[in-house]
Amino acid sequence: MRARNTKRDPLEAWNGRARATYMAASDDGEYTKELAKIGMQPKRMPGQAQSEPKPDAPGTATFDAAARTLTIPSLPDYATSLIAYRQPAGGDPVEAGVSTDTTVSVVTYGPLMPGVTYTLWVEGSNSRGQGPKSNIVNYTA
Repeated sequence: MRARNTKRDPLEAWNGRARATYMAASDDGEYTKELAKIGMQPKRMPGQAQSEPKPDAPGTATFDAAARTLTIPSLPDYATSLIAYRQPAGGDPVEAGVSTDTTVSVVTYGPLMPGVTYTLWVEGSNSRGQGPKSNIVNYTA
């Protein structure tokens, strides 16, 4: 019979609890924010990986007219990028810019036309798609 190493026992117990917690999350099909923060998903069988949820709603967007950028306080949970949209009065919405930061330009893909009123907003985006719109900002160029 092997002698027990009493110095390793607390570490082995902690590892066992951590393993049990991780496996429990996997068994319950949970996607926790704690695991998302470290870029992990619960352990699953091949082909059974839980896909990442769509991004949460962004915070309140503010517009900087001089820089022509929209800014939010932080990227929404689960978002890997931020997409700005603009819609001229009476026109269709178009993508205006993309950023992996909290600030995104609305003139990345083209200038704003003078005298035209635009509706501007942002959405978080990831591999699953886009989340809800932010608040709407109106701006006349």
